Amino acid sequence: MLVRRPAFALQHHCALWHVPFTVTAHISTQDAEGSWSYESQLDVRDEQQDGERVVWKPSVIHPELADHDGYTLKAVPTAPKTAVLSREGTVLNERDQPGLSQVIDQLEARHATRAGTPALDVRITPQFGDGESTTLAHVVKSKPGAIRTTIDPALQRAAESAVVQSSRASVVAVQPSTGEILAVANSAKGEMNPALEDVEAPGSVFEIVTSAALLEQRTVSPTTVMDRVSAAIGRGEVRLNVLNLASITATVKSGTFKQPLLVTADLVGADQTQAERPLSGRVAQQLRAIMNHNASQGTGAEVMAGSSGAFGSMAGLADQGTGQAAHGWFTAFNGDAAVASIAPSSGEGVANAGFITRAVLDADRRTHTPGSQSPPS
Repeated sequence: MLVRRPAFALQHHCALWHVPFTVTAHISTQDAEGSWSYESQLDVRDEQQDGERVVWKPSVIHPELADHDGYTLKAVPTAPKTAVLSREGTVLNERDQPGLSQVIDQLEARHATRAGTPALDVRITPQFGDGESTTLAHVVKSKPGAIRTTIDPALQRAAESAVVQSSRASVVAVQPSTGEILAVANSAKGEMNPALEDVEAPGSVFEIVTSAALLEQRTVSPTTVMDRVSAAIGRGEVRLNVLNLASITATVKSGTFKQPLLVTADLVGADQTQAERPLSGRVAQQLRAIMNHNASQGTGAEVMAGSSGAFGSMAGLADQGTGQAAHGWFTAFNGDAAVASIAPSSGEGVANAGFITRAVLDADRRTHTPGSQSPPS
């Protein structure tokens, strides 16, 4: 709203009538709304002068408007202060959970207005010059909100501790029965969250996906499928991030894809992605058998030693070219937890990634017998 001062001179010998009035306005923005009411006064001359009886000045609009050339009047919503909480209600912050620093910022930006009540202020800014904005009224007071995430504090602590053993390592834990993300951690710091946003060639850990495709076609059996996947093990144009692999592993464990969630379902609403169809019971069972064999007698046996119950794993290397150390991947499930990790260019095969994955599994109360893995020396 723009208020301008008309050009006129006030004659002091003219009597003025002071007419008080009340202004009430309903103010609405996309994020907040409320009512604003205040008292003002209109001065009227007892005789017409220069064609005007009303003494017009900015203070008629609001008493705080001074005698300047013009103003811009705006209703300004302000996002509420928001606490990001774990699934248990404890506060998550960038100092104690550095692996969630980008996640916390993104959640606050995306869900703050839904978690709390934004403030709504009316402000004026001089139209000309460099004058600062002045708040005329606080129409709606901000109500702090809380965004409850799916992060499990125990798993997050374990994930943060495990990734520091290897440079550029990342790990994600997912609950297969719900799709909820239980932990996210990265040893590398920066604006991007590698575990959720970066992509790398998955190498032989992609055998989970190629095996599923072949088993669906009924052209192989669980005992012969690994002979057929050697030509398609995740090289070339195939790229995954750690969350993708954790979600794939969770799907094998539960038999149904569940949209990975970082916040409670009430904040996500109907935006969740649904799978066109679940894995057939036959294929899901065969994939779990393949991964259990890997964890018991294959490349994951050393890492998964001491596990009990329904568990399985898949380990893989992704070559990076001549003279470069391969990326090590390791993913596993046990109980109602699926964990995937990557240790890029670690030079330790799957050992580093395996240690990270097992450390997070052992911290989860949903799993069975903890192991005693140590990081590779």
